[in-house]
Amino acid sequence: MRAGSLDQATEQKGQAGQGTLISSNPRDNYRIMGAYPVPTDRFQIIFRTRWSATARRGDGPGAPTPSPRARRDVDGGRGAEDDRQGRRDRRLLTRLPLATDFFKVIEDDLLDDGALGIDSRRWICSILRQLPLRASQEELRRLVTANREWYIDQLLRLDTPNRPDAATAPAKADATIAGLFTGWREPVMRRAAPSGEVVREVGVPLRAMVAYLFGEVAKCFWMIRHPEQWIACIAASQRGDCCVEIDPARLPDREAMQREHEWDAVATGPSGWTLVEWLWRDAL
Repeated sequence: MRAGSLDQATEQKGQAGQGTLISSNPRDNYRIMGAYPVPTDRFQIIFRTRWSATARRGDGPGAPTPSPRARRDVDGGRGAEDDRQGRRDRRLLTRLPLATDFFKVIEDDLLDDGALGIDSRRWICSILRQLPLRASQEELRRLVTANREWYIDQLLRLDTPNRPDAATAPAKADATIAGLFTGWREPVMRRAAPSGEVVREVGVPLRAMVAYLFGEVAKCFWMIRHPEQWIACIAASQRGDCCVEIDPARLPDREAMQREHEWDAVATGPSGWTLVEWLWRDAL
């Protein structure tokens, strides 16, 4: 079936009653990094939602079949080549050699006991301090372009069959830099200052984004070592994303909730589906 390599590896190497930690790095050939007990008494079944499967068929009756890239975007996944390219792009700001990866630097530390030691924390801080708190497109372009010659040198050092030569490496570097800004939309964020004033900020919060990724990796390894705290940890994480609390006892009955209301009659998808039609399409 058409699925990512990591999906296939997970299905082939997974076993009942244990969690198998698999590297998502294609250069690792999706090797097993470790196996850990899973608290099977905490759940009975893991299932795949129908949302992704429905979206694969298109946005409505007669809609064209999404392209392979679009399907990957819907599922939140990326092809192996896309993923490799993405990691190379991020190196343009931090000058991490192409022969290694961000995770490789802290891998042994996390596999050892599931926690980041002081040396790993210092290295992560050194990476984060190289990134701007918030960067506009113009600033990012300037920072990336300043590392062009370094990137060309790194391409020439690659030990891969498709390594570019001295004649093609500059063009490949320029294509990578240009690709970073293809379809760019300058993010605009608004936040409340301590005074209550709403502050408008333009640009990408790059340092926070990378810090979040490091934090997610560290959290996952901590949870592997503390499976008895999975539910409590995930519940606390979800509470952080909660904007409004819904009391189930105060919800209308099912008929009222499925009825089309005036406010969502004008909310349509790309192929004309209303919100109610989209959410309940399989039941209608």
